Amino acid sequence: MIDCQDPTISINKLAEITSIKQSDISKVLEDLNIIRYHQGQHIIVVDKKILDELYKKAGRPGHPLYPEKLLWTPYKLKYEF
Repeated sequence: MIDCQDPTISINKLAEITSIKQSDISKVLEDLNIIRYHQGQHIIVVDKKILDELYKKAGRPGHPLYPEKLLWTPYKLKYEF
């Protein structure tokens, strides 16, 4: 959300971008008191300062991911039905 330029980003869009389930995103936003219920809908209400503080608390980012180095082969069953 720190890098997001869209002021009207939705939970659905966040889920699409991050590949995280919508319910998980909603739960975290509720726990962080970033999502509010207003006039019949949920609204993400967050200040850049709050995001920066949360980012700082989270610590350094994890290991970098290099998609070009990922090799994946679907699992094949020995016996196909």
